[in-house]
Amino acid sequence: MVVLSHPPSSAAASGFGRMAQAMPFVDDPTVPLERRDIEAALWRSEARQALADGDARRALHAWNRVRRLQPRALDALFHLGCCFALMRRPGPARHVFATLARMDSAPDALRSRAARLAAMLQPAPH
Repeated sequence: MVVLSHPPSSAAASGFGRMAQAMPFVDDPTVPLERRDIEAALWRSEARQALADGDARRALHAWNRVRRLQPRALDALFHLGCCFALMRRPGPARHVFATLARMDSAPDALRSRAARLAAMLQPAPH
């Protein structure tokens, strides 16, 4: 079994580090889906805590881990855009929101919200 790389240092303080190190690594194709869901839930929790702590970079890392575990998780994609926006990176944020707005698999409300956020992040005309 391959083990997770070390989670962010603040995660270890929350107890997440110990749990995550006991979980199989995301890229191991032999990991059952159920275990991936558990690991994704842990990373979601880490992302929310990071945002509560005001650490958008740590949240971005955690949401990326969720996306690797659950590529179809549209909430994780949306939150990635939010993290980029909080980090004052409007280009990547706009790209994520615009991508989400075009996804037929996304619920209408999410697509609409993503489209509005993408439009808000458009560069100002000169």
